[in-house]
Amino acid sequence: MWVRKRIDIGWFDLGFALFRCLVPGNTKVSIVDRCWRDSRHPFTCLSVRSGFDILLQALNLPAGSEVIVSAMTIDGILKILEKHHLVAVPVDLEFDTLAPAVQDVAEAVTDKTRLILIAHLFGTQVDMEPYAEIAHQHGIRLVEDCAQSFRGMPHGQRDVSDIAMYSFGPIKTGTALGGAVLSVADRTLIKDMQQIQENYPRQSRSFFAKRVIKYCFLKAISYRFPFRLFLFAMKILGKNYNRILKNSVRGFASDELFKRLRQQPSAPLLHLLRRRLGHFDRQRLQHQIDLGELLVDHLSHQFQLPGIQTLTHHFWVFPVLTDNPQVLIEHLRKKGFDTDQRGSMVVVESSSDRQTRLTPTTHRILDKAVFVPLYPAMSRRTINRLARAICHVAATKTPHPTTPFPVNDACVHTAPESLAQDT
Repeated sequence: MWVRKRIDIGWFDLGFALFRCLVPGNTKVSIVDRCWRDSRHPFTCLSVRSGFDILLQALNLPAGSEVIVSAMTIDGILKILEKHHLVAVPVDLEFDTLAPAVQDVAEAVTDKTRLILIAHLFGTQVDMEPYAEIAHQHGIRLVEDCAQSFRGMPHGQRDVSDIAMYSFGPIKTGTALGGAVLSVADRTLIKDMQQIQENYPRQSRSFFAKRVIKYCFLKAISYRFPFRLFLFAMKILGKNYNRILKNSVRGFASDELFKRLRQQPSAPLLHLLRRRLGHFDRQRLQHQIDLGELLVDHLSHQFQLPGIQTLTHHFWVFPVLTDNPQVLIEHLRKKGFDTDQRGSMVVVESSSDRQTRLTPTTHRILDKAVFVPLYPAMSRRTINRLARAICHVAATKTPHPTTPFPVNDACVHTAPESLAQDT
């Protein structure tokens, strides 16, 4: 059984993290800041949610200010906006790019708008230039959420935004089991953010050590044979393994969200984050991209695959749309591929007093998407086998958002021989 997502960290890194938990002494965030490469100023913090919360504290926007957001995000971002008495104004996603329609963003701007928050979803990279032009025209700040799109040091590649937020949480690419870096253009703003964080308590070493041990266990059971044993044990115990896995990677419990968010990163976390940034494996990521492109090639003529026309895509997750998600999930599990829906993603519902903005495409993507396994440990032969398993289930009959989508019982547009070869 191929687990749905394997943690992107090696055993040597985990051993290093445990060692750093035993070494006394405090460490400043500057050890990470100094190795960050971007044209803007780095701000290292506990998580993207922590950084976003600090950013909003530093901006101190008037209550009722509006924040234009991509219509799909994580629930934690919405809770932070609510905490600061800000109004989320969602803009529906375009199917082929997973980006908010530029014209819709422009039309959503009012005299109450203070921020535009664009998310790069599922490993895609959105062209930020059009949104930067809108933000500049109206004198508002542009923030990009890069939590799902890290592919190495930015090196100023996307510095058109005022703030870019990068996550290194447990299931992210290049994970350090926590931590985040915000690239901030405004030097005065970043000084205010630093002052806020310096007043926070520091996350304890013991907390981070327990986290490392937990993810050692989760990494151990993510290999195929141990995962089968884990599934068997959960079945004997009458436990829902899916719920257990989801709860195990949840960052912060809802009832203690802001207590946990408002902490400085611990010293071992900072050391691990610096190590992970310095040893980022671009070749490994390229292998994942190659596997994703192979799966796209097999499925794109028969299945709806959101986001495949973006500038670049490293397939952090791989969603396949179907009218019968549960049927596909059950079939793939029988074929040895663990799959799931949604995760922590939610559709942003309009909370504005003005006319509600509809988000039909975003709803359809999240409701009908099945996230299939895809990561560097898999081979081309495994991806071919996954494609065959997906194609065994009837293709989706949901029409494409802009053009009719043909329904055909032939599963794959490529020659059958290509699915049998490990090329």
